[in-house]
Amino acid sequence: MLAVLGSGGFGEVYRVRHLLLDEDLALKTLHAGLLHDAGLRERFFREARILKKLLHANLVPMREVGEWQGRLYLTMDLCPGETLAALLTRKGRLPMREAISVAIQVLRALEYAHAQGIVHRDLKPANLILSSGEGGGWEVKVLDFGVAKVLRDGSSTDGQEASLTAPGGMIGTLKYMSPEQSQGLEIDARSDLWSLGVVLFEAVTGRKPFEGLNPRETLMKILLQQPPAFSGVGLKDPGLPGLKAVVLRALAKEPAGRPESARALREELEGLGRREEAAEARRGISNAAPNQGATRGSLTIAGLAHRGKSVQGYEEYLHEQTGIVLALLPAGDFLMGSPEDEEGRSGDEVQHKVRLTRPFLLAKFELTNEQFRRFRSGHDSGSLRGESLDGDDQPVVKVSWDYAFAFCEWTRPKLRLPTEAEWEFAARGGESRAFPWGNQWPPPSGAGNYADAALKRLFPDLPVIEGYDDGYAGTSPVGKFVANPFGLYDLGGNVWEWCADWYGKYSLADVSDPAGPESGTRRVLRGGSFMWGDRRTLQCANRGRQPADMRSDNSGLRLALTPGTR
Repeated sequence: MLAVLGSGGFGEVYRVRHLLLDEDLALKTLHAGLLHDAGLRERFFREARILKKLLHANLVPMREVGEWQGRLYLTMDLCPGETLAALLTRKGRLPMREAISVAIQVLRALEYAHAQGIVHRDLKPANLILSSGEGGGWEVKVLDFGVAKVLRDGSSTDGQEASLTAPGGMIGTLKYMSPEQSQGLEIDARSDLWSLGVVLFEAVTGRKPFEGLNPRETLMKILLQQPPAFSGVGLKDPGLPGLKAVVLRALAKEPAGRPESARALREELEGLGRREEAAEARRGISNAAPNQGATRGSLTIAGLAHRGKSVQGYEEYLHEQTGIVLALLPAGDFLMGSPEDEEGRSGDEVQHKVRLTRPFLLAKFELTNEQFRRFRSGHDSGSLRGESLDGDDQPVVKVSWDYAFAFCEWTRPKLRLPTEAEWEFAARGGESRAFPWGNQWPPPSGAGNYADAALKRLFPDLPVIEGYDDGYAGTSPVGKFVANPFGLYDLGGNVWEWCADWYGKYSLADVSDPAGPESGTRRVLRGGSFMWGDRRTLQCANRGRQPADMRSDNSGLRLALTPGTR
């Protein structure tokens, strides 16, 4: 143990050194006197189960959970910075632009958690860690899902979740509780939006909207009173009326009166922020830092460095934070899916016309272990029957869709996973080719890393492409084979690549910029891998699908970026 970071009614948090990993972590323990309380023990382990599911740039990832000498513990990444509560104590309040930025990041975390069926239930300044971000501003991490409510059935492993979260049990911090939560009623994700409204009100004005001399008086104000006016606290920002309207919607007494989701509230605040930036520019008092991005080709984006044109003639840019090289691909029309007479066609590949209406950037290579370890320093892609998958220049594997999304949220300018349509458009290279390498079967020598004679030496019973030997039994370093007409590598083989879309049926009509279904149970993967060698799987139109938390030794990712993203 190196230091005590904090303590509360349930336990303590320490700064500790992991001797094997040679890094500092945060270790949370439950008070020894509470170990005989079965409900509290279950709540502690429930927090661990919840945290293990949540991987997002604005959340603190959990490492491990266990019991040592009768003490329950879990370890998390150690986050630099200070809590919003400490910052407000020190500074009084935040400028409106800073407060909105903090709230938007919290809402991104809530949007992600709510999509997993999880409500935080104790959102407050003390559970928000702020650190200085690159280029100024704050980077926010949301802490402590220890009293979170699991909404979806099947989240509990022992049937005790209901008793811990049933109506009538008031868990949380009263001054930040929604009316329904403060009465012990059933809650949903909109309760977190109320709490965020309270946090935003306090961050801007320096005072809490509902605070009495005792808990009963505070409760009555939450249930019956409207929040006080923003005026009278020394605030002069011209944009405050717009912010007040947003906060008042978040603080509606009835859940139905609040924004319908964290995403809706985030978009309101983002729109308000953009309007304020434009207004400040008109007033000549803009505080925005000058754009440091290079103006070359057709793009001006801070954090991207122009590299010139590839040999195929496409503009390329370096994402400076991650080292990823991206090619600027054109807008265009193409036939997505397979024609009915294509050999090996699957029933979910109904061919239809797709129009991509705007250019987009796509990584030349699959994301490597070295690039991913800039985000998660301890990641290990492991090995396969003695063949290492963990080299710095090999594609990262054992990364779930959730982990891929978390990586994207961490990046600036923000990267994303490509849509299915973008992936297939890129794999076809602007042509009507059936496979990433062309139309012939089997693939010509050097086409890519597929199931071959080298893999057969590890897996004698696995079907492979007869007569094909790419020289790699496992993953190959990225970019070892021939680039396609867009100058992109490994769009077939090496590793499966996660796409942004939920898996579902294609539209039967012509579509523009399709993004897949709004929800689902599995995410799409594309491209096959070094373990696949059948004609159907290696076609450009083939669609893989897996649960978002699936991790395997032949699944990775490739990143995209929309011009104009910050």
